[in-house]
Amino acid sequence: MRIAILCIAHELSPNLKLMLGNLSKDFDIYVHMDSKYGEIDEKDFPKNVFFIKNRIKVYWSDSSQIRAMYNLLESSFNTNYSHYLFISGADFPIKSNQFILDFFKDNKNSYLDISPLPKVQWSSVGGGKDRFEKFWLTKFNNRKITCILGKITLFVQKTINFKRKSLPIEYYGGSNWSNLSHEAVAYILDYLQTNPSFMESTKYTFQMDEIWIQTILKTSQHLEVINNDLRYTDWVSGPDFPRTLDLKDYDLLTCSEAFFARKVSSTNLSLQNKILNNFIKK
Repeated sequence: MRIAILCIAHELSPNLKLMLGNLSKDFDIYVHMDSKYGEIDEKDFPKNVFFIKNRIKVYWSDSSQIRAMYNLLESSFNTNYSHYLFISGADFPIKSNQFILDFFKDNKNSYLDISPLPKVQWSSVGGGKDRFEKFWLTKFNNRKITCILGKITLFVQKTINFKRKSLPIEYYGGSNWSNLSHEAVAYILDYLQTNPSFMESTKYTFQMDEIWIQTILKTSQHLEVINNDLRYTDWVSGPDFPRTLDLKDYDLLTCSEAFFARKVSSTNLSLQNKILNNFIKK
């Protein structure tokens, strides 16, 4: 049994290097590095860490997030892994490689955060439906500009009662950091090939990376999907959302059933080193 780790990153940070070094001992890793970052010398990394060639510029909340995820799935699929686990460069494992391998052994389920729209947690954008029923401008390097312009254009569209035509399917949403079975990935790729209008419909949307996989999978009547993304994420404490975890969270992480912590500091590795030395390596 082989598992692929699919990583979306925007910089080659100390955290990412440490994480790749640990995970590459037991997993093949495919990395989409934002093309805005520049070139990478792959000789500095283990042979089973693959920086995919079809890199694009990725912008926060933009449909380019979906394209980066799709490129990772397409680049890794033909190797026929049992599961494909999405992570970001700001994540870090909180379970050993062997624990993750044992969990997915003879397990054909997909594990992801999934619920029907509208979601109460997304009430500021119509429970999530405003994300694709309105037009959004998102190709900015500055997240504040994206948010301010989004609030203005959303207000105008609601004022004039404007609504984009969506596809005749039920929409679902949740975290984009999912754990997909081979069968699920095969279904997603086939669905997009036979329904090109779906990918086209994600243009000028907002944070559809948290909707597209869930929605596609729920069009199937046969795939096993478990509502658990296996991630430890603090959306409550602040001041950033999700909050950047630190040493104060160590005890909670060691007790968690999650496989990865999201998110951690890209440069301060105190928490990561403690996890590696006192938890993962045991």
